[in-house]
Amino acid sequence: MSKYHEVWKLEIRPDEDPPNPIADAFYTSKMICWHREYTLGDDHSFADPDDFREKITEENHVICPLFMFDHSGISLSITPFSCPWDSGQVGFVYVSKDAVPGPVIGEAWRARAMRIIREEVEDYSAFVAGEVFGYTLYLGLNSQGETFMRPVNGPHELHEIEWEAISSCWNIVGHDAAKEYILSDMPDKIRPALEEEPHIDMYGDTVVWVPAENPPIEEKELSTTRLRGGVTLKEDAYE
Repeated sequence: MSKYHEVWKLEIRPDEDPPNPIADAFYTSKMICWHREYTLGDDHSFADPDDFREKITEENHVICPLFMFDHSGISLSITPFSCPWDSGQVGFVYVSKDAVPGPVIGEAWRARAMRIIREEVEDYSAFVAGEVFGYTLYLGLNSQGETFMRPVNGPHELHEIEWEAISSCWNIVGHDAAKEYILSDMPDKIRPALEEEPHIDMYGDTVVWVPAENPPIEEKELSTTRLRGGVTLKEDAYE
């Protein structure tokens, strides 16, 4: 095992300008909402819930009520929230039979439509709550622009390190889902060290030290030299 470590920094930040998944037509479902203060869901021309029920029937659609919880942020769900004062039904979400992927023979399409509704409402809820993240992965460099190497038992000082961006990704939706995705997207040599971290900072930086793949030259030289009379000689000096 290498006697030296490299240092890596994972920087996670909220995505300040994520694409709107509804405006960009990411979803199969349609979310129809009425609210005095917020603009939510798809654009529509339904005058009220009664108008919606008259025009969108369950014969060729799977329809669910859409509930909103509004307290220090917005959450959406197809099941009611426990707090009656800060929550209530804000509209409907539905999937049309002809929009469901796969065969629509019989009633099996309805189960697929329900799965789409659950996943997309969860995703949209995270979006409106601002739970959209991005990351940048940095490698630590020394003042010469080379990979910073620290002896295994050396000090964990970072003030002399310069950071080089290696990779990045944005528009990762959902707090827990983002953490899982980011870890899965890490290079194999770094992922174990991050997985061992008790707390990955979703709004800051996480620094890890990993075994160096290319240790300093002196370490390689010491492995192929030995001493004679107090003088360090190469192995081939004996040949």
